[in-house]
Amino acid sequence: MKPRLSLSSNFSHLQSHDEQLLRLGMLGERYFADDPNTCLLKLRQLAEVLTQLVASNVGIFDRVEESQYELLSRLRDHGILPAEIYQLFGEVRRTGNAAYLNDPDIAARVRFIGTFSRCGRSRSVARGPWPGRRRTRGKSRAGICR
Repeated sequence: MKPRLSLSSNFSHLQSHDEQLLRLGMLGERYFADDPNTCLLKLRQLAEVLTQLVASNVGIFDRVEESQYELLSRLRDHGILPAEIYQLFGEVRRTGNAAYLNDPDIAARVRFIGTFSRCGRSRSVARGPWPGRRRTRGKSRAGICR
């Protein structure tokens, strides 16, 4: 059994769940300021592994070759993923694609995906400032995480 490390990371809570999730999260965090593209690629990988683990835990993971888009859609269609989580993981997927292609607008995407790490500790996702969402009665809605 590996000894537990004392970690100071937004992703350290993942250590008790899955070492690969922890490693990918910490790598994404490490590259956040210096290499946004690598940061986003690591966060995309984290989201893919997390999606596969969720699908496996609920018994609907069929094959490794299934695309992230297809797997996310199946999890949503089976009522496993709430719409907000589906949308967040879809944005991580699209942003990871843009990072891979060296999209010049990557800095703005990194700021949006920064919410991903803050949501990591959250147990629930509130209705947040999603693209296309309207404000309610002049007040902004709660943040993505609560």
